[in-house]
Amino acid sequence: MRVLFQIRDNSTSIPGGDLVVASSLMRELAACGVDVEMRTDHDSDVRGYDVVHIFNYDVPFALNAARCGVPYVVTPMFEDFGRYFERSQRAICAFARHLSGDMPPDVLNAELRGISGRSSAELSYADIAFMAEGAQATFASGESEGRRIKEAFPKAGPVWPVHLGFARPTSVKGDAVELCAERFGVRDFVLCVGRLESRKNQLMLLHALRDDDIPLVFVNSSAFDDEYGRLCRAYPRRGRTIFTGRVDAETLCALYAAARVHALPSWYELPGLVSLEAAWAGCEVVAPDWGTLPSYLGDLVHYCDPSDPDSIRRAVLAALGSSKASGARDALAQCTWESAAQRVLGVYEDVAAACATEVGAERLRGIRRVASMEEGLRARRRRAMDMAFTAPGDSLRLATGLLRQRPGNPSLLYCCGVAHTVAGQFIEAERCLKAALKLQPFLCVEAYLYLALGMSRQGRPGEVLRVVDNVARLFPFVQPEHFSLLEQYRKQAVCVMERDDGLGVLEFPA
Repeated sequence: MRVLFQIRDNSTSIPGGDLVVASSLMRELAACGVDVEMRTDHDSDVRGYDVVHIFNYDVPFALNAARCGVPYVVTPMFEDFGRYFERSQRAICAFARHLSGDMPPDVLNAELRGISGRSSAELSYADIAFMAEGAQATFASGESEGRRIKEAFPKAGPVWPVHLGFARPTSVKGDAVELCAERFGVRDFVLCVGRLESRKNQLMLLHALRDDDIPLVFVNSSAFDDEYGRLCRAYPRRGRTIFTGRVDAETLCALYAAARVHALPSWYELPGLVSLEAAWAGCEVVAPDWGTLPSYLGDLVHYCDPSDPDSIRRAVLAALGSSKASGARDALAQCTWESAAQRVLGVYEDVAAACATEVGAERLRGIRRVASMEEGLRARRRRAMDMAFTAPGDSLRLATGLLRQRPGNPSLLYCCGVAHTVAGQFIEAERCLKAALKLQPFLCVEAYLYLALGMSRQGRPGEVLRVVDNVARLFPFVQPEHFSLLEQYRKQAVCVMERDDGLGVLEFPA
């Protein structure tokens, strides 16, 4: 059997869990005699492969496979963005303002309580529905991810839960506690393994343990975002905080063996392979139950609410006096890459056999026809967006026609909002932009900038300020050119409110 793995093109420069899963499955499938290759380009000629296995919902890969008439399966690593993304961004903004001196501790705590109490956003997944529905099979890392996929894509095909494997930490030569004490100067510490990034929520962990003497050690702590890494390193605590950077496998095993607790209060994990590694090594594990970890370790984890620092602290303190992890090896015994690969291979064989029948071949032809229509729609949408600045009327006619085919598509609504803004039709622009942002609050900074621009042209400075403040909460690390525009909008809105004069001419977002 010939299988092609397809994964994002920056997977090696910015490695993540998707690359670990793909590489591990690839190794074990090859050991089973499967001819497996991995590519990152979207326009490979995939004819000649029995199955294309795509990692993440990367639509161009699916369009290409469908165009070539080859069945594809997906490992989407499908996170519940609606549940956590806005909360995570607002938390970063609050911590950044606190560290800059703009937010006193009592205001910070009130802001965090408000974040914890926010409800989940209902997001639109219209732009990836084709891929989810055309997949011959979808692999979920646990039951909760499988349910999320079915909720988001009711027309999706079979969803197969596949428990992932993980690297078993090996025994350390010598006394791990003494090795860590000698190298890092800490004992009885809380460990957190993982890249510094907003999704992994290390700032909330630092804040939760800010008044405790417990040493906190961050390992493999390179930063996905330099600014987030800077905030983590600047966060003050009573206890000692250490950032080791990347360490070799032997040192990591020693840290697992010496740590009292491993705490990774991520906003979402599927399931969080380092938590499995830590549990296998004997660490008490603190983690949220928002992802698929409960499918692996059940009640052997000290669960916390990642949006609530008090919940995180309670879980860490409980873990320090617990021995739950003693049952982890039995719970994880069957979670190996070999067993995951065997399950995946069985699905490949079923998919290939089904597609070899006349019914299966007709389904592939149907997916190919739908893919052709999807590609045409995307090409027309790009053309509508390109024309929004130079020919807004033509852009609106094209985008409005496409909306009749795809009602409620956030990208098309955004395109209409831009074209209306360029045409000076600010009321219509506001209606379209608000509709797009209701469906996809994190669509892009530019959508909020166009919304603020239209409000400013209508003489509504108070609402301009609210939009600008909302952008600052949702997008803490905006590009310099966007930050400049936001500051311009803010200053001119304040001038209007203070002097009641005109806003003047505000720039269009680039």
